[in-house]
Amino acid sequence: MNNNIEHRLLQLENQLQWYKKCTFIGAILLIGFFLISANHLKSDEVTPKIKAKSIDLVNDDGKTMLSLRALPHSGSLLVYNSAGQEMLSLSADSNEKGGLLEIQNKEASNKVQIRSNMKSGAIKIFNDADESMVFISEDPSTSKSGYINLSNKIILEATKSKIYVADEEKEGSYVELP
Repeated sequence: MNNNIEHRLLQLENQLQWYKKCTFIGAILLIGFFLISANHLKSDEVTPKIKAKSIDLVNDDGKTMLSLRALPHSGSLLVYNSAGQEMLSLSADSNEKGGLLEIQNKEASNKVQIRSNMKSGAIKIFNDADESMVFISEDPSTSKSGYINLSNKIILEATKSKIYVADEEKEGSYVELP
């Protein structure tokens, strides 16, 4: 009987030694895996190119603050305020011949547009009713000099060195100032 107990005890000791070795080897492998993984995460590799149809940058609250979008014929960049309202947009114009920058207040009124196309560039300032109050561009009739239109009431044309004022008696007509 003592032999049987000694034999079983020896078997248990051998099994325990085997389990200790397996546990030690497993722990070493696991630590090695974590070290390799941590080193891979610390690498300063830069992805050379990201392809996506849309990218949103969000703040800590998850609200979109900056958005890059692929549109059917161009791309756009949109900047939002903390309330999620679009404050600035940059894209190609509708004819795809130039760029359009639009800035607006949080009520989406009082916009300013700056655009450029194949013929000229322009700046437009709008009021709360979305009416153009100031339009500055190249002279639309000659494309050779500056042109300023103030609320369709006063027009300054540099090419002709002329100033026109809206004729209050005839809608759509102007009086040339001497």
